[in-house]
Amino acid sequence: MVTIKHGDNQTIFESAVNEYQSTKVLIKSLGMNFEDMAILHSSFTNTSFTSVYFIKLTSVDSNTRCFDEFYQSSRKFKEFIEILSNTPLSFTNIEFLVDYKMLKDKHLPIIKGKYFVQHARKSKKWKNYQQDISLRKLEDNFEHILNHWFDKSDELEFIVRQFSKNLHGDLYLEDQLIDAIRNLEVYSRNFKNFKIPQCLSDDEEKARKSLVDFINTHILEEIRRKFRNKLKFKKKEPSLSERLKNLINLIDELNQTKIFSDCDRELLITKLAQTRNYCTHGDSKDKYLKMITDVHEMYETKLLLQEVLRYYIYQELEMKYRYKNF
Repeated sequence: MVTIKHGDNQTIFESAVNEYQSTKVLIKSLGMNFEDMAILHSSFTNTSFTSVYFIKLTSVDSNTRCFDEFYQSSRKFKEFIEILSNTPLSFTNIEFLVDYKMLKDKHLPIIKGKYFVQHARKSKKWKNYQQDISLRKLEDNFEHILNHWFDKSDELEFIVRQFSKNLHGDLYLEDQLIDAIRNLEVYSRNFKNFKIPQCLSDDEEKARKSLVDFINTHILEEIRRKFRNKLKFKKKEPSLSERLKNLINLIDELNQTKIFSDCDRELLITKLAQTRNYCTHGDSKDKYLKMITDVHEMYETKLLLQEVLRYYIYQELEMKYRYKNF
């Protein structure tokens, strides 16, 4: 948004910052207005101009709000961008808006300063991993999507923090892979009402009825209830393998083909379950012959699972998902 023109003995700087079309939406659950803005910074020491983009959060009313509310909201928005772009982000600082109070004809600042949020991270090229996403592409859906994000932020918090940790951290591949598996399991528990149907066959139902009749006629009355309760049909909690299979099967056919390509999905599920169980429980490796041990396979599998998670987060936000092959 800054252009430089060189003439005879002069350099002309032109800025289009005032033409920047900001996006302003209401985050209903927070009672805050969100607005993206642009500002022009100038430096007289080296005669330079740069345009800087920033996010502005303001309360919808004039009531006093705690700074932590704005800080936590900023963090959640940052995580929203990380999920969509697959790129780690860090704050450099958060600036306070300054209000003034008149005292003896002097303007005295009520608030003045910056809240610094330092974050050290090793340099890494992320260009190849970025998703092509922008406010302009979201257009009219942005307010709807952003409100969905904040409405579901509490349910998504664990998954998002783990996802963000893997973007920022320099973790062992094993840890990243286990986190990716656990995120899908947590998503299945929190967002998918997935139950395993428990039905008895006709023969099994007849056998159960015969046992109940025997208890009612041959067991002392004071202890019959105990034995009858043993025959009650208990709901089975889905296993990790069943949850992963369910999540994979719920992906539409086109994206299934793109995400998993020529992958043997049944074998993949077995490998993921055995890898998670071994790394979680530390049992003998002889019990988990299909677990993933090759570092290249760990890396590729981690990326695949993160893509599956991104697919479902897009579904929760009612966004159109587009697969990008890394």
